[in-house]
Amino acid sequence: MTKTSKIAVLLPMMPMLLFSPLARADDPNVDRAQAAFDQGRSYFEGENYVAACPKFEESKHLANGLGVTLYLAACEDAIGRHATALTLYREAETMAHIRGDAREAIAHQAVIDLDGKAARIRMHLSKASPQAVVTDNGHAVGVDSRGFAADPGWHKLTVSDGGAKWQQSVRVPESSDDASPPVLDVFVPALDHSDPPKAAPPAPPPPVSSTSNGSTERAIGIGLAAAGAVGIGLGAYFGAHAMSLRNESNDVGGGCDANDQCDGHGQSLRSSALDSATISTVLFAVGGAAVVGGVVLYIAAPSPKSDMTVAIGPTGAVFRGSF
Repeated sequence: MTKTSKIAVLLPMMPMLLFSPLARADDPNVDRAQAAFDQGRSYFEGENYVAACPKFEESKHLANGLGVTLYLAACEDAIGRHATALTLYREAETMAHIRGDAREAIAHQAVIDLDGKAARIRMHLSKASPQAVVTDNGHAVGVDSRGFAADPGWHKLTVSDGGAKWQQSVRVPESSDDASPPVLDVFVPALDHSDPPKAAPPAPPPPVSSTSNGSTERAIGIGLAAAGAVGIGLGAYFGAHAMSLRNESNDVGGGCDANDQCDGHGQSLRSSALDSATISTVLFAVGGAAVVGGVVLYIAAPSPKSDMTVAIGPTGAVFRGSF
């Protein structure tokens, strides 16, 4: 059934009672809903669907009913929002079935027509648990081989699985009625459920005996501090690399716009930038701890020109000797 034929069938079958029979006659919302519906129907019959849809939506919000739901579904379909129309027709089909209304057949046929007409987003989850929740613009959606219906425009997709979360925005393009609806395949990497790595505190240096001149301890301290400096240098490198990748994703052709909306290429650059930033953070933490430990060990080493004994333990440092 085409859009024109659906509308032609819909108009003459619409009864005067548009809203739920549970709405009270003295409810002021019913009068406001009727006024909004009349405005929407006037626009609708004049094929000004862009103006009609908000009026039908206002009417449905004030006093929901089968008639206004069918009109709103047909209006959304007319402006190319096939996924929204499909949801509304399914709602109308359920309402009509419960009431034993003959318009159930109209809604059912519209669902069949639109099911193959709407664009779809197909999610591919890597190693997700059965408890993983997928949302599209804040609304939970199912994940299957066909994907879920989606209107043209931007969609913020999220996957939550335990304490791990992934999110990405994708854009569904417009499609003409005579072309196959687009299908967007979105690949979600395996989610990391582990806590971020934490740098271990430096181990206390071993006690220094009076027989040592401190050269061994100072050498170890210098080596430990040098290794820490190398770690900090590597951390700086990976940090700069992460910033470079992010800037590349924001450049022309990088795949991401000023609102951080990214295509597949931009998503790959952003993911690599995040990995480099994580490595940089860990290297800075471990390198800094090594530098501190090396400095402490170097300072605590006994001087070769004194008979001083230095012992360092959990409760502090003890100095003994003659000068």
